[in-house]
Amino acid sequence: MTKPTISLVAKRIALWVLACVLLVSCKPKVPDGVIQPDDMADMLYDMHMARAAAQQTDNPAVSKVAYSQAVLEKYDVTKADFDSSMVYYYTHAEDLNKIYKVIAERVQDEAVRVGANIGEIGQYQGLSENGDTANIWKQASQAILSAYEPYNRMNFTIKADTAFRKGDTYQMNFSADFFFQGGIKSAVACIVVKYDNDSTMQYINYVRGDGVHSLRIPYNDSLMVKELNGFIYLNKPKDKATTAKLLFIDRIQFVRMRKAQGDNVSDAPQAPGQKRTIPVMKKVEVGI
Repeated sequence: MTKPTISLVAKRIALWVLACVLLVSCKPKVPDGVIQPDDMADMLYDMHMARAAAQQTDNPAVSKVAYSQAVLEKYDVTKADFDSSMVYYYTHAEDLNKIYKVIAERVQDEAVRVGANIGEIGQYQGLSENGDTANIWKQASQAILSAYEPYNRMNFTIKADTAFRKGDTYQMNFSADFFFQGGIKSAVACIVVKYDNDSTMQYINYVRGDGVHSLRIPYNDSLMVKELNGFIYLNKPKDKATTAKLLFIDRIQFVRMRKAQGDNVSDAPQAPGQKRTIPVMKKVEVGI
């Protein structure tokens, strides 16, 4: 067999390099008129942090407008350019999901750095997984949801361990920040409690505004909790508009509280900012 000459080998290498270049060049790119992904991730992160800070002021609605405008000025971007870029990313789910991940990591790092001791949820920060009052949440403490599958739902499962007792009360806390360019703000938080006899009870909370939300599971002296399953779901919009609809979920906690001897935990006052918990026996329909 004739060995390939040096020139033939060089041609093959050149063709291989050319094919790689063409493959890369054929990969879709973000248009020049759109804010580039790295810059958009920085802007959305700053926007989220600014809106969270505004939520702590005396007039959150006015402060959010002012703080958001300050972020635009920081990056020398007009609101029109920002809105049009959001429309682009909102219709390109893969690009938007990459930005989600960058923001989520930054939010988590910042929460660890400052101790995540902000606002009404702060009373439960720093709890360990053990003790009479314990934070048993082990997943990421934040999430970003969009109104379209598969990015519109955050699921979680907490399995009982030897620290669980009959008579324990559970409360899920989280902070919600709707980043909507238009449309109705609507989400659902749901927890399904499975007991040791395989019976279940569902609790839901309709989330329709920014701020702290809580979902409380009252104690049960006769049954042991076997598993806690749940989700936070951003409802699909009824309109077909392409305006951005995002929901930032932050500072998620799942607190287990032990009932002291003689206490009636179910009659205890709700945490500050807590929305009403609705127990239901039927299946929760959320447009899935």
